[in-house]
Amino acid sequence: MRLFRAYMLTHARLLTLVAVLPALSAAGSDSANAGNGRFWGLEFSGSIGWNTSRFTRARHKPNIQIPSEYLNGVVFQTLSGGFTAVKHVSPRFSFTSGLAGNIWAPMQSTKEWEWNKLTRNINGWLSVANAHVLVGDVDRPYFDLTAGLFDYNYTGLTQDFGGYLYTAGIHPGWLASSGGTAPLAGLKISSGYLDWLSHDLLLTLETDRPPYFDFSIGYVASADIGSMVNIGAGVVGWRLIPGTSEDKDSTRVYDEYLSADGERIKCYYRDVKLMGRFALDPMSVIPENDFLGPRDLRLYAEGAVLGLQNYPESETGRGYPRIEWRIPVMAGLNLPTHPLVTYGIAPLGASLFLIANELDTIRVDSVDINSDGSVAEEELDTVTVTKGFQHKPARPYVWAAASVAAGVGSFFLDRYVGKMFRLDQLTLEVEYYQTPYDVSFHGITALPTLVDVVGTENVTYWHEDDWRWALIAKKRLFEMLDVRFKIASDHMRVLGHGGFYYPLETLKSYKEWYWSLDLSVGF
Repeated sequence: MRLFRAYMLTHARLLTLVAVLPALSAAGSDSANAGNGRFWGLEFSGSIGWNTSRFTRARHKPNIQIPSEYLNGVVFQTLSGGFTAVKHVSPRFSFTSGLAGNIWAPMQSTKEWEWNKLTRNINGWLSVANAHVLVGDVDRPYFDLTAGLFDYNYTGLTQDFGGYLYTAGIHPGWLASSGGTAPLAGLKISSGYLDWLSHDLLLTLETDRPPYFDFSIGYVASADIGSMVNIGAGVVGWRLIPGTSEDKDSTRVYDEYLSADGERIKCYYRDVKLMGRFALDPMSVIPENDFLGPRDLRLYAEGAVLGLQNYPESETGRGYPRIEWRIPVMAGLNLPTHPLVTYGIAPLGASLFLIANELDTIRVDSVDINSDGSVAEEELDTVTVTKGFQHKPARPYVWAAASVAAGVGSFFLDRYVGKMFRLDQLTLEVEYYQTPYDVSFHGITALPTLVDVVGTENVTYWHEDDWRWALIAKKRLFEMLDVRFKIASDHMRVLGHGGFYYPLETLKSYKEWYWSLDLSVGF
């Protein structure tokens, strides 16, 4: 799922028209050729997908009078799809444009919501629109240039976290679970002339969050060390150049507030991001064998600094006084895809971890206060139900037996029927981000938000969500059907009315989690 798809593309009309109109006008001059996948001289591709997600443990609730288990067991479903058209004007010059859309039912996020906003929603947007030019030899160009709207991912490996240079914010330092992919508007110059070294230079325009039309300048480099190691680094001058607008007051440049000492502070939206990453691929030197797949054992990690400038805390205890609060770090490992691991050991380990970290349930019961058992009047009593291994103690043994049976059974199927049941990839990712605040990506203020755990109170310093984790399984069937299953405690945000995601993260602790199943068919 793309968390931060650019729904506000009306602010980038000029960029999109530059890419779309030439592609459409050129299409009329070509004859249809359906035999090779071309129509009117355009190459078409697309997909349609269905997602269902279920919150298994979540304490967060909107500001309405409901139990704290509001989200437990809630299921969200989304039907989405899109298509892309590419026009090759010449071997070195092409245009790309595409549309995407989805159908979903939003969650109530405030008590002021009207009932008709909770019905089925339909949304569509321009997913890609750019021009692409190769400079130099077509087979080995010096560099290539992309201008317009495009998706950018410099990691290539991450499945849930990472990509912080462009998937994370500054002031406030929000994070996203987008697998490192960010939708951008602007200009990208890439060079891979040397086989072992690549460069990306980007000039991007802010079209998602206020203040709009700020320019950011970024540089990302990646280098191979032999066949086994890849390292990368990058820097972004975030909102380095303020945009132009009819509203030219100071709120476009900084957010002003009073510190705890009564000093007037100007917290600027602009700052610098730094990034470093590495990837290790042992399968490049390990001989091919039946136990390990070609993507197994890949280890990768990324860390970033989301802003170098410190700002003191405000009167309400919000600010950026310590740089370590602005450093997210993630790591991922592709686990072996042998059936004994994917259907046996991995489910067993995941179930034991989830049971051990299960949240206690707090409920309110009505109780009789008379000692003789008669009901004279009732009062409310808070009851805590302890979970974990103490709750239904047979569960670990049931999961162990089921995991052993599934692992052994799938092992024999793999051996005697074939490898059609093997997963293509099984990835475990973890992340650590020490910020004590909640962070909103709406950009209404540069200050972070105090954590609201259950919709009734604000917590100044909150660290239960410092750790995040995700386990992702992927499988392609029949060369066209992609299956993706995930259990995670990540930066999940719920899609609300109008096609915009709820600005704050839903899960407030690493003990809160959900599962998600994606099915998609491409052409």
